[in-house]
Amino acid sequence: MAKTAVSQWDTVAANNTDINSIPIDGAVTTPSQVDNIVREMMAQIKTFSTSVTLTVGVTVDNTVPRFDGVAGALQTSGVTIADTNAMTITSTSAGTLLTITSTEAGSASGPDIVLFRDSASPAVLSMINWRARDSGGNDTRYATIDAVLNSPTDTAESATLRFVTIRSGTLAFRAHMAAGFYMEGATGGDPGAGKINATDLLINNKSVATDTISGFIGAPANKTYTLVLKCPYGGTINETVTKSASGTCTATFKINGTPLGGTANSVSSSEQTQAQASANTFVAGDDIEVTISSNSSCLDMAFTIKVTKSF
Repeated sequence: MAKTAVSQWDTVAANNTDINSIPIDGAVTTPSQVDNIVREMMAQIKTFSTSVTLTVGVTVDNTVPRFDGVAGALQTSGVTIADTNAMTITSTSAGTLLTITSTEAGSASGPDIVLFRDSASPAVLSMINWRARDSGGNDTRYATIDAVLNSPTDTAESATLRFVTIRSGTLAFRAHMAAGFYMEGATGGDPGAGKINATDLLINNKSVATDTISGFIGAPANKTYTLVLKCPYGGTINETVTKSASGTCTATFKINGTPLGGTANSVSSSEQTQAQASANTFVAGDDIEVTISSNSSCLDMAFTIKVTKSF
């Protein structure tokens, strides 16, 4: 086959017997044939060099050769490599920009991604940022996950994974994962393995810190009843609710003998709710009581104390 392009040249010298049908196998007899061979070689090399440009020994910023597997031509690249070796991948299309595949069928992990900070004393090891344009066209950071080196001491190393989001235009730390998991704003920091430290926990958008203490006194007498002895948690009493089957009395709810701020409950067959806005906080170990007074044939007094736990 006539070798009409550089790509058809053979790495075995003996197989290169012609160049575009001009024999180069020892049969050249005239100077003009030599001239034609040289001219054809120059033409083929020039054609090759216009489709493939390789610069040797010269630094050209952001030039990344990427070859089409079919045509072998230099393609426009969205990959740039700065002099610092920082790489950028840019695409005008949505979808996957980077795929790392391993076909190893064993039990070992892979493909893996390693972010190695080759230093024993950095504050922040590395971070992953999510950025986008805001409505004003500004490059804005919307979220970050970073890793902080707490201690590099051999056999006592420790680190924290931190989560950052932007809300109302302000970036802030929201959560931390160390030995346990703790939220920004919770006092005490890391609660330890298997524990979560937060100011509140919502289930189906309802706070588990909101609780009630309910009870029933069949035949109230004018005296003080202990409703909760040595409360296992602290909190705030927000309101008290009472109702009787018949008769009336006055119910004054107390913490360790001190009446709650606000109006005492006038117990009757009509349900009554009283807000408690002062002297209404208690700590673990406190007693919660109710003092009955002005009893007038009151029967079957039910009560509910609504509290917010402070843990």
